[in-house]
Amino acid sequence: MRKGATTDWGWPTVANYTLTDGFMWRWGKMHQAQDIAGLGCGTPIYSIKAGRVITARYHWSFGNYVEVDHGNGYISLYAHMTTLY
Repeated sequence: MRKGATTDWGWPTVANYTLTDGFMWRWGKMHQAQDIAGLGCGTPIYSIKAGRVITARYHWSFGNYVEVDHGNGYISLYAHMTTLY
């Protein structure tokens, strides 16, 4: 695979999900994420690609969240989690 190709990216959870919000203008600013819900508390969250965890903490708006650096300038963020492991 060529450097920077994104064809090996996966999906961060199991089937039967609902996309509740996408990339759109909301409350006067751009919402720059895909919100996934409908799976219930305790549903596993998977990194969309191999990488290195660079942040795992609490934020007043995100709740518990994790950021993963996938290299080549790509960072994914997983938020609104009940716990951090």
